[in-house]
Amino acid sequence: MTNNPQIRPNMTSIFLDISPETLRERIKMRGATMTDLDLSNRLDSLEIEKRDSKTYCDHIIDTSDLTPEQVLEQVVSIINK
Repeated sequence: MTNNPQIRPNMTSIFLDISPETLRERIKMRGATMTDLDLSNRLDSLEIEKRDSKTYCDHIIDTSDLTPEQVLEQVVSIINK
């Protein structure tokens, strides 16, 4: 269970992890217009999110090599436990 006392014990937190390289590729595929600074800030925030997820999340799913359908399957599997 999570170390965060503000989260009720009957809740499950799931972090959808992604590698910086995959995130960069997905942002480009979306056609999102980001400045180099915006992209750098997003990648920096990803590292903070990854670090914090180890403390605050019950489950971490690496989505880098998964299709959206596969991610959904894993999320549903966690919820149904």
